[in-house]
Amino acid sequence: MLAQKLINNHIADCSGAVEIHHLDSTVVQFSGSYGFVDELIDVVPTLIETNSVWVRIEPRLKGELSIDFTPNSNYDFQYFLFKDTTGQFCNKDFDYIRLDYFVKGDSINKLEDNQFVKRTVKCQIETDVDDVYYLLLHSKQEHQNSISISFKVKGELEKQEVNVQNYKKVPTAYAVRFKIRDKETGEPVIANVTLKGIRVDNKLFLGSDFIFDAYKAPKSEIIVNAEGYFYYISPLTFPTNKNSEVVIELEKLAPGKVMPLEGLKFEQNSRDFIPTSYVALKRLLDFMTLNESVKIEIIGHVNAPGSDARGKIKKLSEDRAKTAYLFLVENGISKDRVKYSGKGNEEMIYPVPKTRKEEEANRRVEIKILEVK
Repeated sequence: MLAQKLINNHIADCSGAVEIHHLDSTVVQFSGSYGFVDELIDVVPTLIETNSVWVRIEPRLKGELSIDFTPNSNYDFQYFLFKDTTGQFCNKDFDYIRLDYFVKGDSINKLEDNQFVKRTVKCQIETDVDDVYYLLLHSKQEHQNSISISFKVKGELEKQEVNVQNYKKVPTAYAVRFKIRDKETGEPVIANVTLKGIRVDNKLFLGSDFIFDAYKAPKSEIIVNAEGYFYYISPLTFPTNKNSEVVIELEKLAPGKVMPLEGLKFEQNSRDFIPTSYVALKRLLDFMTLNESVKIEIIGHVNAPGSDARGKIKKLSEDRAKTAYLFLVENGISKDRVKYSGKGNEEMIYPVPKTRKEEEANRRVEIKILEVK
């Protein structure tokens, strides 16, 4: 049993707590079990741990943090919030939880008439910039239903430091600086960056700001990947006769958000993608690997104005989405993290396309975020 504890990474134990990196609304799913260790026995001796999930929160906030918990179906739940003052909240054997770490808790009971009505429990705490919290969510019932968690901050969030990487080699050449930023806040984002066509091909860079000599080929491109964000791909546009900056804004992942799968193209009236589409599929695979807790739906669309939305049209769009799905699964992505569907011609961007570009925009595959932990 000790060996199991030492390697345990189950979300029902504090050692496997789900990490929350961004103070955005999120959805957490109950594990359906109590893991390897019954930590509640030290907190509420009269309560037997049945179904739990742990969450680790590091807000980097000097001020006030409000947390709302809303069950997404009719079940009882309790929350227990602990403050980690030593960095060793779970001891090395994961055997106990110290009561002096306990901050506060509350609960919601299951409705007796079994009619689901959304109810919310609110938690409010004062935080300092180095505070770390562990949250235990518990239900007396065995299920794998979800709970929505939302945050509100009041005060000053720690700013992400700019991480500048200077790769300029020719002192007399003009320079271009790439700045990776959060689309909503404008804060720097540490990201993996690959550039093509500016004499640094096939190299991976890590940081928030990059400086290069302002050279570029006719086909220049930048690819940016950062955990918790949609990946970014774009041709490079910047002057070579003066110093310049290129600001790249990354969009945070959130349930319901949609991203087009750029570069995935198929043979006409076929589910078979053309060979150059492998690059787009590999980018999607990299995205899913970097964001290990994300669940997505791959949605296929076709360009078929005026055609019956059912039958062949619907089947073709679904088959194209399934092709991308199979690529991910065959390359190690769990089936539990990916769904696929086809919309046929029901959601064409251009109902009456007039150019080839508009037809290609209709004939697309999209990625919809279902869950972010």
